[in-house]
Amino acid sequence: MSGFLGFVAFSGAPVPERAFQHARTTLSHHGPSAGHLTDGPIALAMAGRHNARGRPADRAGERLGEFAIAADAVLDNRHTLSNALGLNHAEAAQVTDSALILRAYAAWGAACLNRLEGDFAFAITHVESRETFLARDHIGVRPLYVSRKLENLAFSSDINALLSFEHVDGSIDETCVARHLSRPDEPLETPFFRGIETLPPGHVARHTANGETRWAWWDASAVPARSFPSGAALAEETRAAVTAAVRASADVKAPFGAHLSGGIDSTTIAGLAAQYDLKATYSWSPEISQVHPRAAGRDERTLIEKLTAGWAAAHHYGSATAESFYSFLDDPIELTGVADLADEAPVQKAAAEDGIGTMLSGWGGDEAFSALGIGYMAYLLRKGRLGGAVSAARHRGGGLRRPRAVGHVLWQDGVVPLLPRGLYNRFSQFQNPFQNNGFINRQLKADAIDTAQEDRLRPRVEANPIAFLAALIKRGHIAMRMEHWAASGAHHGLTYRYPLTARPVLEVILGASPEFVFGNGTPRALCRAAFPDLGLDRCRKFDPANEALRAEVKRGCWAMLARDVRDGRFDTPCDWIDGAALRKAIQAVPTRLTPQDALIFAEITAAVRVWTLFERQSVRGRRPNPELNASRVSVNGIRGAER
Repeated sequence: MSGFLGFVAFSGAPVPERAFQHARTTLSHHGPSAGHLTDGPIALAMAGRHNARGRPADRAGERLGEFAIAADAVLDNRHTLSNALGLNHAEAAQVTDSALILRAYAAWGAACLNRLEGDFAFAITHVESRETFLARDHIGVRPLYVSRKLENLAFSSDINALLSFEHVDGSIDETCVARHLSRPDEPLETPFFRGIETLPPGHVARHTANGETRWAWWDASAVPARSFPSGAALAEETRAAVTAAVRASADVKAPFGAHLSGGIDSTTIAGLAAQYDLKATYSWSPEISQVHPRAAGRDERTLIEKLTAGWAAAHHYGSATAESFYSFLDDPIELTGVADLADEAPVQKAAAEDGIGTMLSGWGGDEAFSALGIGYMAYLLRKGRLGGAVSAARHRGGGLRRPRAVGHVLWQDGVVPLLPRGLYNRFSQFQNPFQNNGFINRQLKADAIDTAQEDRLRPRVEANPIAFLAALIKRGHIAMRMEHWAASGAHHGLTYRYPLTARPVLEVILGASPEFVFGNGTPRALCRAAFPDLGLDRCRKFDPANEALRAEVKRGCWAMLARDVRDGRFDTPCDWIDGAALRKAIQAVPTRLTPQDALIFAEITAAVRVWTLFERQSVRGRRPNPELNASRVSVNGIRGAER
């Protein structure tokens, strides 16, 4: 993974050299400098670790005629793309991924994006006219942040770099703060900083002296329908697409690892990766011990043992602690994002110690590959296929011996999606589960929260499960985690790849008919059919040991925060938080963490992270201090540096 940045002055004024050089230093944790280009009003820079096999390392400011590029990209279809561009074997072997993108853009313009397969964010600038073309991959694996004020444009894959430029506001957007506090599990559409935007996944932006034009080059809801002769044909093509994505992700020089939880998604990825040079697998569940004994039945660690017994790869169990969770709360939310890193942070540390350069993850698989089938029963009922809907409910609910569960599934997934909006909102399973509004200050809530907008942002379950999958992909939670893991992983020399969200995989499944994807309603029907040789029939996401560890860690962290309350940590007023309510909730440490307690703790953690954000901004003043940001060796906040 690389970090890149750029600055374009459409006025023709020279690039602010001191600010640009400072911005370059903020990319140092991505790896060694990959060069820079400064040409009057244009400057580009990159830093990173080159890990992809069979291609030269990218350099900032590679040029083709009047075009120059900076990118964070790894292409999975170099051979096909090189052939389409008429490159011979020797030329193809010498061209970098960013130069290949540049050639594709010169040949096909913005339409080149439909030909690129892989993970990327890039900027192409016409040196003479200064017109700048920004693009991001379809799912959002690689971040891209943009700030434009009048005639100054700055962009980077690392949000911290943009704070070096004077035209960037850099103050905190309180609407963003309010949205996160009121619904900690929802993705945010914009960063916390005013004046900085995220280019959404699957989007492009063209900047000229006259302004910006932005549009979507890929839309999950607009994938063309395809006709498969049978479910077996769909399974065969799905297998081919997933296998190709894993093979491309594993084609690296440094050792690579993979997540392995015992669930279908990670088991598929790790099982395929084990055919290559997989060095290690990592789970969040604790090792089997007296503290965390093997559970009766389908303990996921039993499956992990069986799978890894025949592999050369070592396996690392989870090692999260109350202390590591407590440390995570100081993670600068404004720089890295709002996704929960508490379980993954110990994995990143272990992977770095193992020398892992690339981590394969099954994240995003629920939205397509292993497709939960939400809305499928409503689809069948709308078509008048009551028997099929009941059969699907029976599979999802656990069989006819559990009539109440089957009835609940049929009601929730079959009937509720067909109800009018008012009744749907009342009975939907996707209600806001948080009761304390993140302990948000009453005035901030009144000023910043638009309840109607919040409702519109949540995807509605439709009587079309493929449409619902597309809505989930567009919701933003996938990219939210990818952005956070990209930012934090870079500090450990770690690049994440997500084969189950590769565009060819998504387009195969999103283009298929619901009957072939979901069959008779058997959970995860398509992936089981696509990989009958990987033992997926044994997979069940039953992880009581992991849940017990999580509860133990959260309760321990909660107790540490209660100690902080006694020490007066949260006595200083915070403009965004109802301090009295937060202190009261923190002091009510439960003896045993119930599901309701877990929701309260989620609100507490969101409030604490926002509180530390407020403290940082108070120390630095309204404008963040770039030198303080740049001096971070790891992703730690002020209190984290003190301990």
